[in-house]
Amino acid sequence: MNRLHAIVCLSVCLLASPAYPKGSKSPKPQPIPPPPIKFLTSVNEIKTGNMLATGADELRFSHLLEEQFEHSLAVSKGFVVSPRNLLDSQFQMNTSVIGFELISNRGARFGFSPMENFLPIGLDFNVGVKSILLTLNLEAVDPISGRIVASVISKSTYKDKNASFGLSYLSFIQASFVSSSQTPLSEVTGSALRNGANMLSDKLRHLRWQGLVTDSFREDENHLIEINGGFDVGVKQGMIFEILGAHGSSQGRVKGLVEIYRVDTVASWGRVIALNREFILEPIDQFDFAYFLPTGIPMEFEIMGRDY
Repeated sequence: MNRLHAIVCLSVCLLASPAYPKGSKSPKPQPIPPPPIKFLTSVNEIKTGNMLATGADELRFSHLLEEQFEHSLAVSKGFVVSPRNLLDSQFQMNTSVIGFELISNRGARFGFSPMENFLPIGLDFNVGVKSILLTLNLEAVDPISGRIVASVISKSTYKDKNASFGLSYLSFIQASFVSSSQTPLSEVTGSALRNGANMLSDKLRHLRWQGLVTDSFREDENHLIEINGGFDVGVKQGMIFEILGAHGSSQGRVKGLVEIYRVDTVASWGRVIALNREFILEPIDQFDFAYFLPTGIPMEFEIMGRDY
């Protein structure tokens, strides 16, 4: 009996052992694949805090950061900036500068952090700087409900290893993404915004792409619709979208399916291939929601012929 018990224990141990060769490491987790379609977003607000001496300069610097943020979203792996009305976007992006620390080559500290304030950045600010630390809070907001869907903290540091660089008050109000290769301030802000945009993208990958029906019309015997996403977000011919009602008894419920047959730069056109007969009195119309359906056509839908 003891011998049988030992054999069983040995077998269990062998089965429980990892199936990797001796000395080898377990495989690294695979990166999450990029979303099939980029989310349509719009930059809503960037708060810079009381960083500068005048409110006018504060506003100018905030606008320059917004330009950088739009550029960062446009080149990110999950977002594209919508040039249309804010409500056409799936998300609005809010950003706050919650920490901006400058350390001079003499050890003096300027700016502020979540825990403490340092010397102010005034009009006479002109010092040799050894490093910059920027901390941002980025939020993705549902424009309809105002709910914060996801948020991240992004940090970026700029250090000059060889010699300190000069930074003046004028550097703040002239920062731009175009000069990022020449301006330490632009480099550190651009890096923080890019990192933050990509972190937000990772947090939102589980969500379905949502667009809007911008037009609904008849052509011959076909019911056709237009949605507010095209080559800019990655829509392709043959994709299937569910259309959900925005108002009335169909609100939040599937009205039908459309198949994309034409794609333009910022818009796509689809042909209705299935309808929910419950909502025959509430046909697919403008402002209904379009949701990308990556898994294909659900079994419960009966695909209609062209002569429906």
